[in-house]
Amino acid sequence: ELLEVSKSRRERARNEAKLQRHMLRIKIGSRG
Repeated sequence: ELLEVSKSRRERARNEAKLQRHMLRIKIGSRG
């Protein structure tokens, strides 16, 4: 159970990082 929880948490963190990078790229692209 604990393993599954940590796995899902890690996946969510990775998704959030990907989303943040995507938003950053959009911000930079819209500026320049």
